Amino acid sequence: MLSDNIEAMLIKYDMPPRNVPVYAGFSGGADSTALLLALNELSEKMNFTVRAIHINHMLRGEESSRDEEFCRRLCEKYKIVLYTESVNVKEYSKMYKCSIEQSARILRYEAFNRIASGGIICTAHTADDNAETVIFNLSRGTGLKGLSGIPVIRGNIIRPLLTSSRKEAESYLALKGQDFVTDSSNLTDDYTRNKIRHNVIPVLNGINSGMLRCIGNMTDMLREENNLLEELAGLHSGDDLRGLHTALRRRVISLVLREHNIEVSYELVRRTEEMINSDVNEKINVKSGCYAVINDGKLEIIYDKKPAVNLPEPQIVKIGDNIFFGDKTVTVFVNNSEINSVKSNVHEILTNNMMDCDTIQGDIVLRTRRNGDSYIRYGRDFTSSLKKLFNDRKLPPDERGRIAVLTDDNGIIWVEGFGVADRCKITGKTKKILEVRAVSDNKGESGNQQYL
Repeated sequence: MLSDNIEAMLIKYDMPPRNVPVYAGFSGGADSTALLLALNELSEKMNFTVRAIHINHMLRGEESSRDEEFCRRLCEKYKIVLYTESVNVKEYSKMYKCSIEQSARILRYEAFNRIASGGIICTAHTADDNAETVIFNLSRGTGLKGLSGIPVIRGNIIRPLLTSSRKEAESYLALKGQDFVTDSSNLTDDYTRNKIRHNVIPVLNGINSGMLRCIGNMTDMLREENNLLEELAGLHSGDDLRGLHTALRRRVISLVLREHNIEVSYELVRRTEEMINSDVNEKINVKSGCYAVINDGKLEIIYDKKPAVNLPEPQIVKIGDNIFFGDKTVTVFVNNSEINSVKSNVHEILTNNMMDCDTIQGDIVLRTRRNGDSYIRYGRDFTSSLKKLFNDRKLPPDERGRIAVLTDDNGIIWVEGFGVADRCKITGKTKKILEVRAVSDNKGESGNQQYL
């Protein structure tokens, strides 16, 4: 039974935490409808509250409106709170010159994170989606991470259907007598994933009817092995790489390159590894003005000069507006929907992006770093300069210039990736919460969003 599978997944991953609400992404399709109803069925037994989020991508005209209306009616029927939001995917795609699929993911997850702030987000990715992802990555050429498929948990996102098939979701709905909507774009081969779904998966199922289960087992094992290699690579990133096992050495090379925002490819890793094994003193141009060099077996990234950074202009923040700021979208908004829960569970995870509105003086300004910038971070009793914080985290020079900073008349109130100022923290006396969301437009999985 589908609900049993979901319950087992939630228990296995200790989800959701106590007093944390659960938000289900709800498109109206079979998978998300089955997920929402199963979560609703389990909510009383497992003591959590389930809510639904429907994002209208405004891509299919009347059909998009039909889907939203279906979601409204179903949630009314089961007395589930529904949040809806419309996003203009075509406009975003045109503005940022990225695909419709990528734009939809970016806007969808940005909305999920804003609506479900402080809560757990459940998405309806199934074992079928996991298999399609593995095959898609394999067709483009990939490593261990790409073969690891879709992660069960990423940040505050969990995929409880990953061990269940699309067929199981439809059977569950049939037993409950519940219909669902079908996205007409899923019926064509216009998108790569649809080609895999309609043409590749059936052939593999013909070879092995347990293919989905087998791929799921494989991705579970590979995900653990990938995590181990990532952890070991971090421990050896500053070491002499000549004596390391080839697999670990290549992983360290990839890690160092990514830390400097250098695109990793098989050829670049191979060339770097050859340089490590050679006694010849040389360097590889890895991007404009940036080189990989080897000193005593250690990989270093050097720059001809400090990378030029086109800094976004400072902007006065209007509460609730999306601000396009360099390569990300920043939003500051009032979030009192969970104020009692947040105030009774104050800790860094929940308040890293949340501020007490009454502590802010004057206009809120969004800008990049400046010389001499410093502040007292949440939970600290000492002042830290941004230069030291960036150095401690080993942020590459070209990334430092893109970090978003919020200030008021008294100085810094929030720094992207480092959290709010201690003077703005939420306390039991907080009456109004301001939350910050920053979503990167060109990084990350499934929507390219970061938790900042």
